[in-house]
Amino acid sequence: MDLFYNNLSTKAQLSKLKKEIGNRIYGNNIPNNFKIIDGNIEHINNNVLILMEYVSLKGFMKAPWESYLTKLCNHYKINNKFISYSYLIPTKVANRNDIINGRSYIELIISIIRPNLIVCIGENTVLSFLNRKKLLHNFHGQVVEKYENIPIIITYPMGYYLQYGRPDEKYYRQSILKNDWDIINSYYKNLIKE
Repeated sequence: MDLFYNNLSTKAQLSKLKKEIGNRIYGNNIPNNFKIIDGNIEHINNNVLILMEYVSLKGFMKAPWESYLTKLCNHYKINNKFISYSYLIPTKVANRNDIINGRSYIELIISIIRPNLIVCIGENTVLSFLNRKKLLHNFHGQVVEKYENIPIIITYPMGYYLQYGRPDEKYYRQSILKNDWDIINSYYKNLIKE
């Protein structure tokens, strides 16, 4: 379990983490689409699991969503975290069944990481995990239910905050972001020890 060393780059640490978790889930056949964006094995059993919506790898690398989420976590000092895709369908557009089938992946990740809080980003993530839609407009920034006594909060995907037209739309979306992440941060501080 001692996978993280100060002399390793972040990339090397995540590679080790991916291998460790991947071996527990898949054995020696870790699929190329197994994605853990961020995490530290020392935070197992004391962390927030942030589940992002999956997009094709090519599309994801071009989008600023990952760095935006990382900056958001840094701003709120959310350090004990694992960030992963909610479902894993490489190089194709996922249909509803593909998304729903992602639940088994999420449950396995939870069983290994053992988070104290789960944040689902985007409606497809909610569908993937809870097997039903929860309208973000009505439920964003709220604990919508619990999984094995772990609170689940839902919020908008990062792209929502980065795509807007009018200045008033930008202000509205930024106010939603602040509301939701203030609530997430409050739960984080209450449930996770640093």
